[in-house]
Amino acid sequence: MYELSPGKAIVPIVKINHNREILELLGTAFLVGSHPYAVTAKHVFLDAPLQKGEMYGIICLEHRGRPRIVGNFMFVYAEEFDIAVFPVEGIVDYISLSISSHSITNTEDVVTWDFSSTLINTCEDNNKKIHIYPKDT
Repeated sequence: MYELSPGKAIVPIVKINHNREILELLGTAFLVGSHPYAVTAKHVFLDAPLQKGEMYGIICLEHRGRPRIVGNFMFVYAEEFDIAVFPVEGIVDYISLSISSHSITNTEDVVTWDFSSTLINTCEDNNKKIHIYPKDT
């Protein structure tokens, strides 16, 4: 049986400062491969260019569900499609989504999940809490 846990397979993409404090929620990405790599829409990055002292990061869950920010990665994107990919370093407890058991050509359709209703709430103690919910269809 294939386990699917959004907290282990889909990660929020955030803009962070040098102290790794979250400045803005940009979108989400899903993890693929054994390395793993994260796949998202190109506009997630292009619509939110970095300012001085900022970097992109993801939030992953560590052992026992503790969130950890992993940041400062470089992404590549396709000129003609709204897709971007970046390597994810330093995460251990994740689920890589299996797109197919065979190589995918560039003419095949790929199914993804939409978590556009993801949001960040600031708690009374000023800590931030991220809620990942699938978009209602």
